[in-house]
Amino acid sequence: MRPAPLVLSVSDLLPAERGPRLDEALARFTITPILAPGPEFEEVYAFLDAEFGPKNELEAKATLSGWLGRHGAVDGLFVAYHLLACRDADGALAGARDCFVIRRGDGPWVVLLSHVLIGPAWRRSGLGALLRAAPVALLRAAGAQDDEERVLAAEQELIDPADEASIVRQLAYGRAGFSALNPQVFPYAQPDFRPHDVAAADPKPVPMMLTLRRLGLESATEAPAALAWAVLDAFDVIHGEHCLPGDLAARRALAEVWCRDPVPMMRFDPSQPEAAAPLLRAATLPLLPRRLGGTEGAPVGTIDDACAALRARWSA
Repeated sequence: MRPAPLVLSVSDLLPAERGPRLDEALARFTITPILAPGPEFEEVYAFLDAEFGPKNELEAKATLSGWLGRHGAVDGLFVAYHLLACRDADGALAGARDCFVIRRGDGPWVVLLSHVLIGPAWRRSGLGALLRAAPVALLRAAGAQDDEERVLAAEQELIDPADEASIVRQLAYGRAGFSALNPQVFPYAQPDFRPHDVAAADPKPVPMMLTLRRLGLESATEAPAALAWAVLDAFDVIHGEHCLPGDLAARRALAEVWCRDPVPMMRFDPSQPEAAAPLLRAATLPLLPRRLGGTEGAPVGTIDDACAALRARWSA
């Protein structure tokens, strides 16, 4: 028997994402959890792997399949894994999302948004908004209350003017209420997902930034350092199960040196890129050590050139 589809609410999205297209998407698409290995899991994993595998941004199939159905608390740590398949009215796989809901004790509820992918034929259909609403519904199902700190957290690439997809994602998530933690105050790198023997010989963590939506506090321009650490702790819980401890220790050690309280949050506007310059690869990669995928002072283009390219492409 197939699990019941996830019930979404328009109220889980900001007004900027609501409208006729969203209504049409709600009527058209069905989002269903995958609870066990099988043909649907294989289909969705292959869908995600084609996009994220070549970038070293997807866990091994055995890791994801082992997480299916995980839901509950042990020693005060609540962890629930969700793999969602989104299908069009004709049954075609249109998109997928996976995420973790995590809470330690009575601390903040944190949803780690691991991967999201929409097939080319379904982009700009309103499906993206549905997949951004789904984690809020999962929080509610886990028992999170409106008066508790609830945060959705995504790993996102540092911005490269040549990578239009990274800019489109920043704009979409900005409309959805997400802002990035300044990576020059709270640095972050995704650990190496490759097999341990390969990763240990030549570690290749991926420099990224943490992008947060604080539910009910979407206009905030800063976050308490304690919240940033809670988000990193949540990622450590999951990454610690399949990644090398050295990757996690290296990013934590750098954050301990750079972090200040509160942590500035930034929302990217490509027509005014200087206002969020730390989000640019050209600005932040040279500051990061090579152990975290940085260039340790070696330039990656210039900030001025990156800003000029962004204004030229996006200001019209």
